[in-house]
Amino acid sequence: MRQRGANVDCDALQLTQFAVMGSLYMNKAYGIENPRVALLNVGTEEEKGDALRKEVYQILNNTPSLNFVGNMESRDLLKGKYDLVVCDGFAGNVLIKSTEGACLEMLKMLKTVMTSKTRNKIGAMFLKKDIMEMKDFMDYNNYGGAVLLGAAKTIVKGHGSSKGVTVFHCIEQAYNMEKNGLRAAIAEEITKTL
Repeated sequence: MRQRGANVDCDALQLTQFAVMGSLYMNKAYGIENPRVALLNVGTEEEKGDALRKEVYQILNNTPSLNFVGNMESRDLLKGKYDLVVCDGFAGNVLIKSTEGACLEMLKMLKTVMTSKTRNKIGAMFLKKDIMEMKDFMDYNNYGGAVLLGAAKTIVKGHGSSKGVTVFHCIEQAYNMEKNGLRAAIAEEITKTL
């Protein structure tokens, strides 16, 4: 039996479906009009990547319902140039956990430096609000859970250690998805484009 959906091994059709579903999700759950879709790859140039990524690039580039902006290197994840990154589950998990780990360690190092000397503590007082905003932006608890798109029901999965604020955002995600007709939009677009 062929696996579909939340898996680590994907073919071109599945990655294209992820792009279509993800683009609709960004629109219906977060109100982002015409989300910028990127393909995770080893370089930004069109000819970069393995055979699968080259094939998917061409398909995404020729899918009219998508605002495909090209390949994205993992180092560009936090630059704000993309709303959705298309990749298989293995690469996506490595990307997210590497980014999360690097950001958490950077915040720890910053805290150590800022509390190490009196002059640093004084400077930190002036930066505290900005640093807290940056910390909140990077805190996954402020965004809810992972969604399983393409299912017959709306599914938002929170982590087992989710805090109350995370659960709230999971419920908010599910509510927006239902209110804005995400499941019907996905069914229609998948049938129409693919």
